[in-house]
Amino acid sequence: MDETTTARLAELAIGFGANVQPGQNVAINGEPGKEHLVRALAESAYKHGARFVDVGWFDLWVKRARIQHAAEDTLDFVPPWYGERVLALGDHRAARIALSGPSAPGRGAACPVEADVAQDRLDGGRGDRPVAPRGRRRVGSGLGACGPRAKRRPRRERHPLAERGDFPHARA
Repeated sequence: MDETTTARLAELAIGFGANVQPGQNVAINGEPGKEHLVRALAESAYKHGARFVDVGWFDLWVKRARIQHAAEDTLDFVPPWYGERVLALGDHRAARIALSGPSAPGRGAACPVEADVAQDRLDGGRGDRPVAPRGRRRVGSGLGACGPRAKRRPRRERHPLAERGDFPHARA
């Protein structure tokens, strides 16, 4: 995607989709391969008056390394700050933007975690381990973020102003 299109998409997401207001905090979650879009979103958020932009990354290759190499008794651990962070963002009325889709366009459609877990299950290995402990409230994404079994949301109709290229901003 060229720089102009990326900037326009960021403007649409920040100004219309998230409706970022002056003084508001913004949380952006991305994956490797989407750095250019995350940076454009952050720039647009600051142009809209964001107080602070908090960027978080989820790397499927790091998740893969954990599944393959971490000690068995540590795989059930989910850091408590994952949930605490999301709750704190809510307390501060932050706008949250999460990018989805292929994490590394052009490198193939297979999710490295899901592909490895599926193969491991066939081999009788660790693939039967849950990504997050059962019975706990999950915050964030896991294997459902990629692959053919990922749940797809129904597509929303495009706003007429988005079709024309005009992006409304709600500013007081």
